[in-house]
Amino acid sequence: MSWKSIIVSILTFLYSIALFGQSALFNSQRQSSDYYIYKLNPEILKKIHIGEVKFNEDMLTDFVQKGKYRNQKLNLPRGNYVEVRADENNLVYDEFIIDDLYAKVIPTEAFAVCLYDSLGNMITDAHLSLGKNRVSYDRKLGYYHAANAKTGDIVSILHKGVYHYLRVEKNWPYEEKVSFWQGVKTNWQRTKYKFKRIFRKKKSFDNQSFMVFNKPMYKPNDQVKFKAYLEEGKWKPNLDSVEVHVVGNAKDTVITKLAPYRPGMYAFSFDLNAGLGLTLDKYYRVLLKSSKSKQVLLEESFRYEEYELKSLTFSMKSDRTDFAKGDSIRLKLKVVNENDMPIYDGRVELKVVPNSYRTGKMKANQVNFVPDTLWQTTVSLTEVAEKEIVLPDSIFPSGIGLPFQVIGTYLSSDNERHEKILQLNLLDTEKEIRIDVKEGQAEIKYFEKGVEKSSDAQIELLGENNEMLRVEQVRLPHSMPVAWQATEIGVEANGISEILDLEQEQKEQFSYRFYRTTDSVLLTVNNPAAIPFWYQVRKGKKMVLSGYATQLNEAISEKGKDGYSMQITYLFTGRAKVIKEDLPFMQKNLNLEVNTATTVYPGQKAEVQLSVTDKVGKPVPDVDITAYGFTTKFRNTSTPNVKIGGLMLYAQPFQNFNFDLDEAHVRHQEALKDWARWSKEMQLDTIAFYQFLFPKVYYQASQPVAEIKSQISPYLVVNGLVQGVHMMWIDGVLTYAKQSQHHDDYIFEIYPGQHEFKFRTHDREVLVKGFRVEKGRSMIVSFNIGQDTIGFNYPDEALGKGQILVKMLPKDDVGKLKDTEVTELKKQLISVTNNFGAWQLPNLNVPIEMPGYIQTSGDLFI
Repeated sequence: MSWKSIIVSILTFLYSIALFGQSALFNSQRQSSDYYIYKLNPEILKKIHIGEVKFNEDMLTDFVQKGKYRNQKLNLPRGNYVEVRADENNLVYDEFIIDDLYAKVIPTEAFAVCLYDSLGNMITDAHLSLGKNRVSYDRKLGYYHAANAKTGDIVSILHKGVYHYLRVEKNWPYEEKVSFWQGVKTNWQRTKYKFKRIFRKKKSFDNQSFMVFNKPMYKPNDQVKFKAYLEEGKWKPNLDSVEVHVVGNAKDTVITKLAPYRPGMYAFSFDLNAGLGLTLDKYYRVLLKSSKSKQVLLEESFRYEEYELKSLTFSMKSDRTDFAKGDSIRLKLKVVNENDMPIYDGRVELKVVPNSYRTGKMKANQVNFVPDTLWQTTVSLTEVAEKEIVLPDSIFPSGIGLPFQVIGTYLSSDNERHEKILQLNLLDTEKEIRIDVKEGQAEIKYFEKGVEKSSDAQIELLGENNEMLRVEQVRLPHSMPVAWQATEIGVEANGISEILDLEQEQKEQFSYRFYRTTDSVLLTVNNPAAIPFWYQVRKGKKMVLSGYATQLNEAISEKGKDGYSMQITYLFTGRAKVIKEDLPFMQKNLNLEVNTATTVYPGQKAEVQLSVTDKVGKPVPDVDITAYGFTTKFRNTSTPNVKIGGLMLYAQPFQNFNFDLDEAHVRHQEALKDWARWSKEMQLDTIAFYQFLFPKVYYQASQPVAEIKSQISPYLVVNGLVQGVHMMWIDGVLTYAKQSQHHDDYIFEIYPGQHEFKFRTHDREVLVKGFRVEKGRSMIVSFNIGQDTIGFNYPDEALGKGQILVKMLPKDDVGKLKDTEVTELKKQLISVTNNFGAWQLPNLNVPIEMPGYIQTSGDLFI
């Protein structure tokens, strides 16, 4: 029969037992009590993963153990297993592996896989295959690698008798399946585009022209100074004179004609007097136009307004965000001007309020009142450069941890206003453990009321699957290297604990330098925690350096004009991290050094020394330097981006493939078939739900009802599957038809005694004779119709013998009703047809309305 009919029948059955209320069947569990674990045959396991076969009951031959909880797996030896359990009428298979092996993809320009155990030891002796091809281990590079892989490929790993199957997911470059002719068309279009680029006339060039002003904003009667560099071709300075225009507010004024003071370089200044007719609070553009073609060669803008520069900076800082109970919560308040000089003026209004968006820890069964405002005060800054404020302990409710905000509002004597907000957190304990990880080293400290103290502690390092990697008894403060495969650090000290999730650490775990000198290219790695890493260095398009190490100090002899690129990859917390850097060859690289006083007071003059050298440190003659400066009170300013001319050569960048490996643990379920086996092994025959699905002859459950008549819900089952009933007769009377839409439930009233039931299913006719209905009971019954004839007796000898007769329908009659059954349905059911509408007869423009009708037993009612 169809699965749709089976599903409908199961839903009907579940609805019926729901109506029974608190019956044994309704309250029955619907799965096996235990999990059953079997070891898998390697050949069968391989066929399952390549899709040749699916799990079935015949594979379950090597029984290992059973248990009620899944953590029983932890005690198993290494191997491949399947966990089996019954769930309703299905047998559910869950494959799992017990092994100490991890597989990670190493980002590179090939398909590379690193294998290691939970202690960080590299596994080099595994048998690894990609599809049908063996993948060898490269001892120099420290991983297994193949040229490429595609989505859907299966990686199989055999190590010490344990098999792993992983599915490849290729994320980049994306591979789209296209037809042969579509591929030819795409390649032809790419070829045409490349030829067009070669022969296309270039209409523009990468212009390096720039213009700078001595400041971005001007007042009336200020003097505007600007300097510009103009090109008429790439790296070809302009030699002609230009016209200087001031444009804005619908006016275009020519103020001078300007010749270059050296090739491409122009400088000029002009006063913003009334003669220009400028309007305040507007932007104006300075245009440099060619004296010959009148084309605009360069333009920049400035702001014209009667501005007042007030550049006070208010800061409110705390040394950290989390504070233990009794710890001093110190705030530092400071106001400086644009020159970072302290301002002895104004006041700060402080307000401490609870953070309503975060919840602190509160003690159970304790009522805590937290006011809307915890504390507020006003602090004067007229006498000190920086003011330190300690928040009183008394402002915080006792016994709870509380996230809170400190709102600081600075008001100057002339009412300039600035506001800062700090998000802080008060812990619910006086004790605190702080863990900080830097360059692979963990610094662990213990504090009481904010004061660092010494304490005994236990440190635990957990791995990717929460396995314990290391346990240490130490004395705090303590410093230790972090195992690169660890994902979590847990510390217990003096009755408190702290956990650091290493996966949240975004900082690089070691430092490096990649640089060139006059005759060499150098790559050095400082790696205090000895984290294993892979490195690659490319010269132009050629790989000149690659390997696997924990420390590195390599030098490559280089006096030519080649660019270099570098890539370092390492694993931390089970995730691959990649560092890339380019080191191009720059023919005209210049070094500019600026030496000046670090502090200059108002009115003081300071000398600025500038020196320009080439890449080998020799002075460069005939250099034009553009130097300008203005107060930092001007906000949102920018500087020109001047590119370096001459030859610049880059190495081919690293274009890593992006793969994911998913552990292909198979989960499968299918109908429970071998009832004789599982009823005993899983003790399913003791569970009412399975007694209903797998009756030897029939199963019944009942509960008392107050009505005079009894009730019955009869079901048919074959090998645990509830069969869909299309028609049912009780004592020769058609009582149920699937085609009828007026049945809200599958419960029928019936008088007590023995009755005859006839059923029509998808492929069977079933006759149940002499089944006794108990008086004053509501019964739910399942009949086993998997056999042709079954007889049954009752303990009461006065009752006649019962019998179940099953007739399989001929192939031509399966899935359709007989003519006699259709005729009976027409007699018993009222057919309501949605036939409202109109006829349009020929040669008649007016439509004739059709009457609705109801048909039953051959009679037509209009």
